[in-house]
Order: sequence, then C-alpha cells, then structure tokens
Amino acid sequence: MGFGVGRQVPDDGEQRVADRDDGALFAAASGDAPVAFAEEGVGARDDRMTALNSRVIIEQAKGVLAVTGELTMDSAFTALRSYARRNNLRLSDVARTLADRELDPAVVLARSEARRAR
Repeated sequence: MGFGVGRQVPDDGEQRVADRDDGALFAAASGDAPVAFAEEGVGARDDRMTALNSRVIIEQAKGVLAVTGELTMDSAFTALRSYARRNNLRLSDVARTLADRELDPAVVLARSEARRAR
C-alpha cells in the first residue's frame, strides 16, 4: 500500500479515507501535529513546533509584502530576507513584526522599490 495526502492507496488501486489508525499521517493532516511528535523528547518536539510556527509567520509576512507591493511570493521573500540582512535581524523576527503589523511593509519594500527604479 502507498500513502497519499489524507488517504491510503491499496495496491489494487482502491482508495479509502484515512482514519485515526493511520497515526502520524492523520495527525499531520488534521492539524494535530503535536500528537505525531509524542514519542520524541520534549526538546526535539519544542524545536519542531518552533520551526513550524516560524514558517507560518514567514508565510504570513510574505503574503503581507506580496499584497502590499504587488509582488510574487518569491520576490516578497527576497525583500523580506534582504531587509533582515541589511538590518542584522533574524528573518523570523522581521516576519513576526510584519505579520503583527508592527512594521510598515513600505519600509521593507522601500529599498526593493529603489532597485527596480534603477
């Protein structure tokens, strides 16, 4: 049997909906990701949850920049990363301040806009 997202595909080609017996697959697909990490140590689980939360915040910040600056998601990430590097800040910290609307997206995009004008 092979696994697809949210379903198990038997060798005979039939599909069935995943159920709670599918363990980690169900946990990941249902948003109960901490359940999937239950067998890990507390430190490893905390590290993974921090990384996951950081990625979510970065995606939100990219969305803010993409909408504000009418950019692709790749260009929004480049602007986000460039701003963090220029200001010697952690990417996740810049992303959080953008997502929380504590940092004006225009400030992050200002240098990107100046480059495009050249």
